[in-house]
Amino acid sequence: MHSAPDQFAAAGLAPRTEKDPTHVGGYRVVGRLGAGGMGVVYAAVDDGGAPLALKVVHRQYAADSEFRARFAREVDLLRRVTGTCVPGFRGADTKSARPWLGIEYVPGLTLKEHIDRHGPLSGDMLLGLAAGIAEALQVVHAAGIVHRDLKPGNVMLAPSGPKVLDFGIARAVEESAITRTGGLFGTPGWLAPEQYQGAEPAPQSDLFAWGGLVAYAATGRRPFGTGTPDELAIRTLEHEPDLAGLPEQLHALVAAAMAKDPARRPTATQALDAVTAMWTGGPQVTGEAATSVLPDLLLHRWTEVGRAEDTSTTWNSLAPPKRSRWRNRRVLVPVAAALALVLIGGAGAATWQLTTGDPEGGGGQGQSGGEGSGGGSGGAGGGSGFGGDDLADVDQGGANLRDADSGDDFSVGAVQVSNTSPETIEVATRQAHSDGGALIGDWEPQLTISFSAAEREGDDVVFSGSAEYLRDTGSYTLHTQDFQAMDFRLEEEDVQNLYNRDWDKFYRSTDSEVLTTLDTDKSTDDFTFTIHDVPPQNENPAASPVTPYEMRYLRYEPPEELWGHTLTEQERGAYGVCYQEGSEWHDQEPIGDGEGGGGLPCG
Repeated sequence: MHSAPDQFAAAGLAPRTEKDPTHVGGYRVVGRLGAGGMGVVYAAVDDGGAPLALKVVHRQYAADSEFRARFAREVDLLRRVTGTCVPGFRGADTKSARPWLGIEYVPGLTLKEHIDRHGPLSGDMLLGLAAGIAEALQVVHAAGIVHRDLKPGNVMLAPSGPKVLDFGIARAVEESAITRTGGLFGTPGWLAPEQYQGAEPAPQSDLFAWGGLVAYAATGRRPFGTGTPDELAIRTLEHEPDLAGLPEQLHALVAAAMAKDPARRPTATQALDAVTAMWTGGPQVTGEAATSVLPDLLLHRWTEVGRAEDTSTTWNSLAPPKRSRWRNRRVLVPVAAALALVLIGGAGAATWQLTTGDPEGGGGQGQSGGEGSGGGSGGAGGGSGFGGDDLADVDQGGANLRDADSGDDFSVGAVQVSNTSPETIEVATRQAHSDGGALIGDWEPQLTISFSAAEREGDDVVFSGSAEYLRDTGSYTLHTQDFQAMDFRLEEEDVQNLYNRDWDKFYRSTDSEVLTTLDTDKSTDDFTFTIHDVPPQNENPAASPVTPYEMRYLRYEPPEELWGHTLTEQERGAYGVCYQEGSEWHDQEPIGDGEGGGGLPCG
């Protein structure tokens, strides 16, 4: 039997660290594809088990409002980018505490890795690469995006064809970095001459890099050699690229793409049209015709890259369990309030100051612009992300999660206890800047408490259920005295009038015991607790025997502090579920919850 590390290595991944999340945006995080200065790229699976690469931004960039705005703009463009040779967009959340992007997982080697291991490309593989990169740039440019860091580490040789990675998101990352450093973004040796002269990156700059990549793929040599950034800058500005050994049919096109004058370079569409004509051996087709024949050419002629292994089975076996989710979350008005009148890295380009390690590397989905440390072989696409929550356990009851000295830019800003189904209570949080700023992102579930029975034993009621801990670190403790049964009297004609409800009495367990302590190792547990001396339901004098109006309310009272956040009176108000005594839980929704109901906790 293989150990867990062996299983991850065999899948081309590094295991999650203790600080890595297990779930992001509804996706289950399997392991790491790589990490870099801008963040972490995770291997993940969706609810159907399909693999994807999940890029999540480091917290220091997430805290930058200008970065967030650029990131959101770029993601909006990426949603519209579809092409044969670009990874498919799977999802994103630009308003999350740490923005993330999900893209199609692309198996295979990067162009750099392939050249290092197997040497230059030729024939169909070379023409397929040239056409594929041109097609990717065509659709990227049409969406208003400039790649800005096209290099051998950002091109994958996938079984279905070449794939260009990390377009567009690099802009969001790099513009933010430039405002801090004033640095030139891009990878020396692949930058166009005008970029050294201060020009903004443009589609013509990407075509210069396209020409360099085709030459590199054909010869195994970088067009301006190797050296220091200053040496490469001088060669790019003053010397012609090394195109010796480039096939004759490609020579003129590549030379034009690498012209010093951007105006002399072909567009991505023109490059695709020309290469497609070379590949088919027929008359040149243009525009949509060239784009439409590319998938068929790749299917029949891109044959030297073996079929990818199906990663979905392996990844699903290593993924954390699916979370239970309820779509109809019903947030109840607190009873207490009623009584008182609640990429990215891939931007391996970032800046020269931020580009370390092998500047050509990129690293596919597993690395971040030369900085990344891939998670194993076969990674696919450069990304960015965060390394999880820097949280430590502190034993203070309730939720033991946050180290007060963690130095996070974000902290829990609000806690919500809600009824998400007739039998379930959920504890969720929203984050805020640690300096007291506005709330960020959506409510994120942290704990669910689900009940299965409320059975009478003499004068007592025995409650049974289970709890699930959803945080990626720390622990949560439930106590018997956290729960109270509420007996109230209600006149049926006033069911929608909260203030005609005659609140009678709370009943609490006389035992002061720990029900269960949940953590990342034991995330679920069953429990049973007893509340003593609760009058039988049919003894309620204000209602007919066993009607919905007579249902009792089981209240959960969270601790005064959760995850470093002191709960307000409203946040600690009486939230819970309605119950009827029996061996099975009822399916009665709280009456008055929702439109027009005023938030009544029970019928």
